[in-house]
Amino acid sequence: MTIQTKYIVPFVIILIVLAGAAYAGYHAGQPPAPPAVAEITPQQLADPAALQQIIGVQQAQIDKLMQAISAAQNQPPAITYQVQAPTAQAAADKVIQDVKQGNSMALQVPGQQTLVVPNTQQQTVDVYRVTTEHARWGASALVLAGGGKRPEVGVGAGWMNRDNAVAVGATTEQRFYLLGIHHF
Repeated sequence: MTIQTKYIVPFVIILIVLAGAAYAGYHAGQPPAPPAVAEITPQQLADPAALQQIIGVQQAQIDKLMQAISAAQNQPPAITYQVQAPTAQAAADKVIQDVKQGNSMALQVPGQQTLVVPNTQQQTVDVYRVTTEHARWGASALVLAGGGKRPEVGVGAGWMNRDNAVAVGATTEQRFYLLGIHHF
């Protein structure tokens, strides 16, 4: 079972082109990496446009995020702890420093980013952990075996977000494939 030489060169070229397209698509489609922790004012927390710019999410995601923040403000906090500081601003600075060092109690709540909101009127600091949904590009691979034939191998590029994935590629038998997946 040897692969014929006439298939090797086109297969390698397709593989290189698809890998380059997947790499370029992944980096072109990604927004700039937001900071892991950001200090914002209560006014910025209530303003969708300001919050979108600070966190770096798509317009379609900001409505869900604003609903989640509103829901979080209307229920008891997941974690409550005290920070010894003379002012709310100094406490916020301490929380930011602890988050950056990985020592904050707030990191027990799952999330990708941390928003620290000092409220100087109430002398409190609210900490929000936010998880954003960013689509990702990657590579896909396919192996078909059975039926007494030699295995057929395929490679391609794929895109996925939290609920869906799509991949397209070519195989060694000069066939193309398209995969679609929905996570339930």
